[in-house]
Amino acid sequence: MEYEFGVSGKQYKIDVRSDGENYTIDFGDGPVPVDARPISENCLSLLVEGRSYKVSIAASEQKRYLHIDGYHFCLEEVEETARSGYVRGGSVASGEQSLAAPMPGTVVKIQVTEGDHVEKNQSLIIVESMKMENALRSPIDGRVKKIHYNDGDLVDAGVPLVEIAPLEGSAD
Repeated sequence: MEYEFGVSGKQYKIDVRSDGENYTIDFGDGPVPVDARPISENCLSLLVEGRSYKVSIAASEQKRYLHIDGYHFCLEEVEETARSGYVRGGSVASGEQSLAAPMPGTVVKIQVTEGDHVEKNQSLIIVESMKMENALRSPIDGRVKKIHYNDGDLVDAGVPLVEIAPLEGSAD
């Protein structure tokens, strides 16, 4: 099955194959074998090239929401959707970014205010999903342009939470 996901405003395609017991994932550089073992209904242990990963999964329609090592991904089937990911490029100004909810949840804490300068990878907002608190981080150095939600608000997957404008002269 082919999927697309976004990271820092860039879209990537992956191909996930299974023969029933074994999996391979291809990011375009050739297939990589993956040993997947269930931990619980919504959690897997993956062994990829000798490294172990714990993956929490939530599903909604054709989307799969993954939480891996503090990062969040929204996978969408290529045949079913247009390009999408948890970080989406803004349409108002060149280089603008919107940080979006990776899966349905509750805004627990907003750690910035409008106008704040932020650094790439700085935690901006905490969203609770599946009883886990997830820190959503800035994809660029920039300035917080707009915050769309408040602490305690329920949010759907993919909705923009925070808009970030790049700093003047930034190459991001």
